[in-house]
Amino acid sequence: MTHTIYSRTKTVTKKALKLGTMLAFAGFLSACGSGEDSASGANSGNTGTTQGSAHAAPVDAPEIAMGDMILGNSASPVTVIEYASMTCSHCASFHKHTYPRLKENYIDTGKIQFVFREFPLDTYALEASIMARCAGEERYFDVVSGLFERQEEWILPRTASKIRAAMRGIGADLGVTREMNEACQDNEAVQKRIAAKRNEAVNRYKVTGTPALVINGKLFEQGVGYNNVARHIEELLAANQ
Repeated sequence: MTHTIYSRTKTVTKKALKLGTMLAFAGFLSACGSGEDSASGANSGNTGTTQGSAHAAPVDAPEIAMGDMILGNSASPVTVIEYASMTCSHCASFHKHTYPRLKENYIDTGKIQFVFREFPLDTYALEASIMARCAGEERYFDVVSGLFERQEEWILPRTASKIRAAMRGIGADLGVTREMNEACQDNEAVQKRIAAKRNEAVNRYKVTGTPALVINGKLFEQGVGYNNVARHIEELLAANQ
């Protein structure tokens, strides 16, 4: 059983790299998912849906890139890529209801390889992603989980200064000091990488909303509830025995 985290990129930037050309700035907390709370009701086999409709054509197997944040078994025949925005309420729901069970039953047991890729829907999501990377590869997923768990705490203040202050406060609780974060926010190389991976998600996998799962190179469109995802993973594992 293998449990690995890979990260070779540096941490990212605060200067939104003219994100107006990179992001489709939809209002945060509503620019993600479809349906009511797409990842909740983890015991239901028919929970909400990921975005993007008629594109079921096979896609080449996903390539693991330098800077990808990865957990699980790199030798597994099943690779699950999650595209998520830190300000997306459906992504937060996924990380509260579905992800913990996937981690316990498939990632920690070495049955799958899990890749988390940032898909920022707004400036704050980008800055939160940068802050998570600032924590370093060993703490990256802890910061991501903390930001999703406490999402309302830092998003609901609504004003830019209060949102950023609350975000930094959560980062500090998780070991990312203000000084560390400020230094990271000035790294344009990582910001460009996040933009490139986001564009790849749109162009290669036809991702149009978050959370989106790409499983073995194909956009998963059966809903991101635990039962739906687990059933598909089991089918893929069985086919590779």
